[in-house]
Amino acid sequence: MSNSERKPYPFSRRSFIKGAAAVAASGALAGCSPQAADTEDAQPPAADSETQHFAGVCRCGCAGHCFLDVHVRDGQVVRTTAGEMCDPRYNRICSKGLSHVGRVYSAKRLQYPMKRTGERGEGKFERISWDEAVETVAGKLSGYAEEFGPASNAFLIGSGNFGSVALKSVDRLKAVMGGTLINFSIDLAASFANGHVMGYGGFGTQNELADFPNAKTFVCWGADPTISTPQTMHFILDAIENGAKYIVIDPLFNANAGKADWFVPVNPSTDGALAFGALNHLLDQGWQDEGFIRERTEAPFFVKEDGTFLRMSDLGVEPQEGDVDPATGKPSVVDPYVVWDEEAGGPVAAPEAKRPSLESRSEIEGVAVTLVYDMVKDAVAEYPVSRASELSGVPEDDIRELARTFAQDGPVTTLVMFGPDHYLNGHYNYWPIYTLAAFTGNL
Repeated sequence: MSNSERKPYPFSRRSFIKGAAAVAASGALAGCSPQAADTEDAQPPAADSETQHFAGVCRCGCAGHCFLDVHVRDGQVVRTTAGEMCDPRYNRICSKGLSHVGRVYSAKRLQYPMKRTGERGEGKFERISWDEAVETVAGKLSGYAEEFGPASNAFLIGSGNFGSVALKSVDRLKAVMGGTLINFSIDLAASFANGHVMGYGGFGTQNELADFPNAKTFVCWGADPTISTPQTMHFILDAIENGAKYIVIDPLFNANAGKADWFVPVNPSTDGALAFGALNHLLDQGWQDEGFIRERTEAPFFVKEDGTFLRMSDLGVEPQEGDVDPATGKPSVVDPYVVWDEEAGGPVAAPEAKRPSLESRSEIEGVAVTLVYDMVKDAVAEYPVSRASELSGVPEDDIRELARTFAQDGPVTTLVMFGPDHYLNGHYNYWPIYTLAAFTGNL
């Protein structure tokens, strides 16, 4: 069936309840049984029922969002298989996608609103109607907003329902009635550090997975794609088959490490020290890619004594009005960062520079500044290879070899996921890893 013939599944609460009983009655899910009175008359779909196909997407939290073909008989989901993508290399499904039917129809899944009747923590609840649930929640939100102000209502968005509809619904509710938005309860250190290196703190900034096989060296750092993201591992295996050297940096030897040409065991939460040690050796050898650094990173920018970037307005150039910001309805402010242009022989707006300089300067037109490139090198200097080895547990020669690999065995693709994220201040593990990639032109 082609994608154009698929359609969204008209999934109703009634069909969910009916399906729950049907699957339980047919014995398709071990340990599941009907728990509500209105499921007693439900029947399993007939074996000869016509199977319909609907477009779906896997929602298992691995960020793969694999396209699914949802098989439906008599209004009940009976199976999921891999959907057909325009690029067949992305036709993927793993055990997580295959198990959606079990989660949808699990007898442990709530089928109706429950209201607490006892003390908090007692576990005593009673079933209420949807109307009562909506009225109760709306009354609470309105009452608190009136008594304490709109900001007293907080909306927590988590990975339990990490879909666009849910996220946008909360945004709209907050826009209408006000409130405090509590950020995602997911791994954010990786994304936060991403923004400090690449100027954008979100996901999806990398090359597409199908580009993985073009790597000469593939470094898997803080990830276990064999288990967590098998649809990603498929492309890594393609890279290995194409001759790429596979390096795994991880505290544990696991199935993923078993496929590596070089496994680098690192002490937990010391990934940043390891990357800084490699950067230290890289700079000592002069292996950094200064062309990439000056053209594609913030290294040529200047930071003032107050910790903010030097802008043209600091040099007496009035900011200009830009396009209207859709969030505010007002014109944006254009006030470019400043770099020293070697061709112009002076400070210019960064977008106009022909050859941004990486030369150290202590002041520009009377404003005390520090070059970002110098700030990075100063931070790296605190982690010589010997100290990085002591902290990370990685032998000094291996740290030097890692630096050489990034500098000389490219193109290097680095897959960084959420392993180093699971520690306090996890972003300090990611900044050095990203910087190692950037300083070698492998970002």
